[in-house]
Amino acid sequence: MDIEAVVGGKRVNVAHVIPEQYTQLPIDVLGLELFRNYRIKCCNQRLYRAKNKALELLGQDHKASFTKLFRRGFFEGCRQFIGVDGCHLKGLYKGVLLSAVSVDANYGIYPLAMCVVDNENTESWTYFMEKLYEQIGCNGGEGLCIMSDRQKGILNALERVFPHALKKYCCRHIYSNFKQKFPVVCWAKHCFPVQIKCSHVINNMTESFNNWISNFRGMPIVRMLEEIRRKIMILIHKRYEQANTWQDELPPLVRRKVIEARVESRTLSVIFGHDKTFEVMEDISKRCVVDLGTKHCDCGEWDVSGLPCKHAMCCIDAMRYNVNDYIHHLLKKIAFKKTYSHQLYPVPDESIWPLLLHDNLLPPLVIWAAGRPQTKRKMEAGENKAFKRSSSDKGESLGSTATVGPVNLSQNSVHGNGM
Repeated sequence: MDIEAVVGGKRVNVAHVIPEQYTQLPIDVLGLELFRNYRIKCCNQRLYRAKNKALELLGQDHKASFTKLFRRGFFEGCRQFIGVDGCHLKGLYKGVLLSAVSVDANYGIYPLAMCVVDNENTESWTYFMEKLYEQIGCNGGEGLCIMSDRQKGILNALERVFPHALKKYCCRHIYSNFKQKFPVVCWAKHCFPVQIKCSHVINNMTESFNNWISNFRGMPIVRMLEEIRRKIMILIHKRYEQANTWQDELPPLVRRKVIEARVESRTLSVIFGHDKTFEVMEDISKRCVVDLGTKHCDCGEWDVSGLPCKHAMCCIDAMRYNVNDYIHHLLKKIAFKKTYSHQLYPVPDESIWPLLLHDNLLPPLVIWAAGRPQTKRKMEAGENKAFKRSSSDKGESLGSTATVGPVNLSQNSVHGNGM
């Protein structure tokens, strides 16, 4: 790095005059700021080198960080539904962050595990699955439902480590490649196991998690994992405190879905049958049989999701029953609080970490591709662009965690009777 200017009577190079807040700026903006503040002019190639040097001076050296490497909420409150996916890191040494997430009682995303690997393949996914199995696995994954995009070794690893778990494919990925042949049991909602109580047909929750940590994916590996850990700590504490303010037995989003089902049931008519069975008619040619005793409806939606469908809601309202008694316990406030009652312990400063004698972990070899490095994910064929979140919403939620104000769920607004 050649000397470029005299600042404050001292001859300095470009890297020494780049403040920390500038290291995240695009190269063209960084060049303009350097010229405006210090009258330094240099080419983009030199700016790239100076930016990396500045990161080293600020203690963010990617190579050095590789030498420093080293959950009951899921069982008590989450659905036994797990999404797995990988996202590319944006730092100097690239790599892939593998992640596994679940779904809480309010349909929010609950992070389970993360792992950094050099690339996605059967070996790396198998390693990650083995570590995940040590924490949540039992009897070969029996009772678990795992959704993935079925790419780059995921299925092989799942078959090795979770042989008895149900494997589901992301419906959006199937749609984008629908010319291939896929068995319907791998993606159709009606084929989902009823004990999961989750009707997700796409793996969007893992992609939401990848987007949630997007700002950290270009950092050195230790700092990246520490920043993600802190963000998860904040998330868990915030959601637990939020649940303490709920006056209702149901989480806000669950309550909203109940309201929607009740509104949809307005146009239906019900015929009383034997005991707690009913025949619900949408029109002359379409009808469903509902059994409130077994919490079953012929449409299958209630069985899969754990929430009464519009047919069941029509019968519940007609009998003036409490709808809360017909909602699965994994969709209630008590399950949500159990999920977030187990918080992460704070980690002390790195300077007092115990010294362990081991071989230094070196970063992977960097394979430079032609052209400008790509930082954005390529959109698949037929994939819609994600909507742009308003500034007031950014960083506030992960998945469906929006807070809903007090809602009057009395049947007066629909059928004229209280719940």
